Amino acid sequence: MFIAAIGAAILGKWSEGGLLLFLFGLGNTLEDFALKMANKSLFKLTKLMPKMALAKINGGTKEIPIEQLKVGDIIIVKPNSAINADGVVISGNSNVNESTITGESIPVEKYAPAKIPKTKNLYQIPTANRVFAGSMNDNGFLEVMVLKEARDSTLSKLIELVHEAQEQKAHVQKFTEKFEHVFVPAVLIFVFLLNFAFLVIDESFSQSFYRALTVLVVSSPCALVISDRKRGSF
Repeated sequence: MFIAAIGAAILGKWSEGGLLLFLFGLGNTLEDFALKMANKSLFKLTKLMPKMALAKINGGTKEIPIEQLKVGDIIIVKPNSAINADGVVISGNSNVNESTITGESIPVEKYAPAKIPKTKNLYQIPTANRVFAGSMNDNGFLEVMVLKEARDSTLSKLIELVHEAQEQKAHVQKFTEKFEHVFVPAVLIFVFLLNFAFLVIDESFSQSFYRALTVLVVSSPCALVISDRKRGSF
């Protein structure tokens, strides 16, 4: 882009060269901003995951790390605290804020069903009876039977998906990064040869030079990535 801007200046196209640098500079700034916002969101999601759970063990209660929770364990969720695991309510009644998981801003009333379902599939359980790790309990005590271990919870999967989305790259971007040591020199050599197109076609050197600069800009990996995103493959 710097070479293209210098070429535009040589041709007296100061405004085009300045606009080129501005647009790509703005693009890099927006990309950095988007990455920081994504990392901030990922950090917030990670902070939502409780570290400890109050489990019912041998007739008593004990605080244990959520990684030690197994399917079928019973945990107690106190008022104004985060729910520690995905599961089904087996005792108690409370309102639960699930906005971080479902996007629903209105708290949902949770209570125990008349009969505890035998299914281990969380999504086959009625909304009023199931709870998600990371959601916030409001005003009542709940006893929850764990249906998913910590690594398999909805919040853990959500964090994993966000992280994977950050790591994803467009197909053309992956290609250019893999072959950049060949791609970049090849483009520069091709652009250099285009400067001499006036020797074989009826046009001035400035026209050939302008075309070479255009090819240089279009061949930028940034431009290729933008075109790949517009095609809908990102």
